[in-house]
Amino acid sequence: MASSAGNILTSEPLANGVVFRSPLGTPAPGPAGSALPPAWLDHGYVGEDGMTESETRDKTEKNAFGGAVVKVLQTKYGLVFKFKFMESKNATVLKTVFGESNVVVSGNVITVNKNKKTLPHSSWVLDTVDEDTNVRNYIPDGQPSLTGDRVYVHTDTISYEVEITSFEKNGNNAVMTISSADGSVTKLFTLPGGSTAGTWNVYVDGETTDGIAFNPTAAAVRTALEALPTVGAGNVDVTGSTGGPFTVVFKNGAGLVTASGSGLTPPGAVTVAAV
Repeated sequence: MASSAGNILTSEPLANGVVFRSPLGTPAPGPAGSALPPAWLDHGYVGEDGMTESETRDKTEKNAFGGAVVKVLQTKYGLVFKFKFMESKNATVLKTVFGESNVVVSGNVITVNKNKKTLPHSSWVLDTVDEDTNVRNYIPDGQPSLTGDRVYVHTDTISYEVEITSFEKNGNNAVMTISSADGSVTKLFTLPGGSTAGTWNVYVDGETTDGIAFNPTAAAVRTALEALPTVGAGNVDVTGSTGGPFTVVFKNGAGLVTASGSGLTPPGAVTVAAV
């Protein structure tokens, strides 16, 4: 395969955020470039050094009589992400670095209690972009800790240097997706035959549409999908005759897409297939 400069990436911040946190157990987000549900909280500006990913693999060599290495054992694996939060009066940032229960917001006053309480585990998304290529690191289970010193001086800004230690879940400490070109995802929705009334719903990355009529037009399906925070206006195309099947193109990508026909009369399965 020939070399290509197009495969070389740098990292730039996205306009809508870089570091996002949500409660542990929040459904996994879609691939790089797809919209995040409201549960994922943006932490604002990150320091100019960007983010550092550090992977450790401790090993032990086993030797045979005579000194030859016959086996290398991996005894430890770790994955840590490091960065600096710059927005020192952002309540979301403060709750992340000091703990939710230690930060109280009352009007325009923020009170921060600094103590020995252990910071809780959360789920994390780290988003970057290079021209038309999005990169997303998803950490299902990560625990933050403050590192370094905070300096209060007129010649620099107050920042919080943070490490996110990742914990293994389903065999992975983190999952990275790279989405280039248009990053779109296409699905085919097929409604059950014989429905005479009722509604059905679509689920996209943890968000659910309002009920869609049993015999909708493509425009009605598009309107329902655009109302989702994980999709958004102008980010989906829907084609097909009244009643379907419908070809649905998620322009910014999508992760988990399912549908339910339990509200139809009679109830039936709405299938969602990749195209």
